[in-house]
Amino acid sequence: MSEPKVDFIYGIYPSSVHGNLILIDPILPPRKCILNCAICPLISSYKTTDKIKTDLKISPSSVLSSIDKCKPMRIEINGILLWGYGDPLLASNIYELLIILRASIPRSGFQGKLYIHSSLVPLVEACSVDIEKPECTLMKSIIEQIDGIILPFLWYDVDKYVLGWPQELNFNIYENTIRQVFENKYDKLFIELYLFKLHENYYPDISHLDEITIFLRHIRSKNIILKPIDRPTINPRLKPVPESHVTKVEEYFLNEGFKTQVERFNRIPSISWQCGVAHLLYNYILRIPLRYNEIRSLFGEIGLIALNNLLSKNYASKTTWAGEVFFIGNYK
Repeated sequence: MSEPKVDFIYGIYPSSVHGNLILIDPILPPRKCILNCAICPLISSYKTTDKIKTDLKISPSSVLSSIDKCKPMRIEINGILLWGYGDPLLASNIYELLIILRASIPRSGFQGKLYIHSSLVPLVEACSVDIEKPECTLMKSIIEQIDGIILPFLWYDVDKYVLGWPQELNFNIYENTIRQVFENKYDKLFIELYLFKLHENYYPDISHLDEITIFLRHIRSKNIILKPIDRPTINPRLKPVPESHVTKVEEYFLNEGFKTQVERFNRIPSISWQCGVAHLLYNYILRIPLRYNEIRSLFGEIGLIALNNLLSKNYASKTTWAGEVFFIGNYK
């Protein structure tokens, strides 16, 4: 096995909500993120760079080349998701990448939509003072180019500071800016609510739901994705909640009139890839820890051989979480 390299494309996420999504990390390691969310799965490189560069740039041509060299075959693709070692909106030229991806999706043989996974903090920092300034206008253009922004939400009451929300970021300004910027585009917002257990407490607890509802109504968002934590995160004390709690939260939001879906990692037949499986598997578990049976589902029997090679060369390690074994990429 040749030495695996960090790459932009790292596989498919078989989402029960959005379908099969090509996963693209335009930022690449090391981690560059404004927040330190307790639910972040980037275990091998969890510390944020001390100072986020404001001139952070990506190479759209390199991203496209990576996709062309390493595409899945014989499987329906429903979209592309940009997420990884940094919030995609941190890149000063993310709009250029979106334009290129939008034009290249049909040429790549893919069908589907273009999503960004973002905290929206970069948007708020660009637009909170003046929504007419050029930086904010660019953010609005970005929203026009995509089909949806998946907004991770775990800012539950005062506990939000323990879970990763910085004290210096005003949540009311955050909320009001999102409402202003999205205007009539709020249908492009998909609020991803994380469900987990910390110590003996469930999040979100029933006491949090009214507060969340007020926030969602204020920003006019109707789309809720419930995301039960089902794998290790940078906070090892986070554990899964019972299915009964997921059902209770789902019923609450459905009764409140929200379009509510529960996100699951779908099982799919093994996929054929145009690039080396060890290379792709390494990149996948750098971002998302995987179970043994998930590796088999995504990469087939050759994926299990690749896993053993990665483990033997210390490019991967295993950890036990909630009674299950997961495999994690070691960033070098």
